[in-house]
Amino acid sequence: SPSPGSIETTPDDVLLGRGGQANNHPGNILFRDIVRSAIPEYNRLSATSPGTPGVKKNKTLLALRIVEDIRKRGGRFLSHGAGGAWKEVSEKDARRKASQALRDCNENG
Repeated sequence: SPSPGSIETTPDDVLLGRGGQANNHPGNILFRDIVRSAIPEYNRLSATSPGTPGVKKNKTLLALRIVEDIRKRGGRFLSHGAGGAWKEVSEKDARRKASQALRDCNENG
């Protein structure tokens, strides 16, 4: 049984961390689909001239929109805390995860 204070994961959650459990989790598969659907917009932002005002901000907003999308479906961004229990990560860490996924997806197609 889960330890007190630990979070039970649901299929809507995005699990942070490496390995098969995170990759094959239904919430992570959905997350990757949402990220893939945002790539055309990400590429459009990336194609603007370097130093164009607002590009970095718009990429951040795009990442936040992905986080929002997951949350609207009841999902959370979870990582292993001390002792291996799942805990919800900060808004900033969730956004970082989305930003990283946009970059990775863009590089790997």
